[in-house]
Amino acid sequence: MTTTATATATVREEAETLMRTYLALDEQAQAIEEQKASIKTRLADLYPQGCPDIAGKRLVVTTPRRIAWDKVAKDFPASTHPELYEQAFNQRAAKRLFSEAALDAYRMPGKVTVTVR
Repeated sequence: MTTTATATATVREEAETLMRTYLALDEQAQAIEEQKASIKTRLADLYPQGCPDIAGKRLVVTTPRRIAWDKVAKDFPASTHPELYEQAFNQRAAKRLFSEAALDAYRMPGKVTVTVR
């Protein structure tokens, strides 16, 4: 085997070892997250109002509410309530109007991402 082939094989072996470790950790993380969710559900069942002290920690149980903005917008349309609306830059229209080459001047490098599928 040549030096280049040996280096390539070594890189491949390291990558395979790293991938196996990553997959094992990912599997463990999923199991841990499922177990944590189950524990949180059970704690909420046991103490629906929360508890000031359990194992030196405070247990806070909340039921968050959010505003259904789509329903607000439906009940207060722009035609009758223009003060609630504002004009915004339309990215889709810009993509249709300008060529990819014209938009290249505005591209910025993003964060490197690694996806394992």
